[in-house]
Amino acid sequence: MDAEYSGSDLTVALTPSTCWMALRGARGRGAVGKTVDSLKPAVLRSVGNDHFLYLLMPVRVS
Repeated sequence: MDAEYSGSDLTVALTPSTCWMALRGARGRGAVGKTVDSLKPAVLRSVGNDHFLYLLMPVRVS
């Protein structure tokens, strides 16, 4: 999977199966994910499908 990243460095833990379901559901020309910090929900939007929005909850890790 190709990815691009912009912004400051950030480490976020997400459940892989949930991320996979979100990406499979996006079905557009790609997906854009946004978050503000490692404890806030991340938002995944499909490129080319304005009706798709997926909320990803982070997992706390020590």
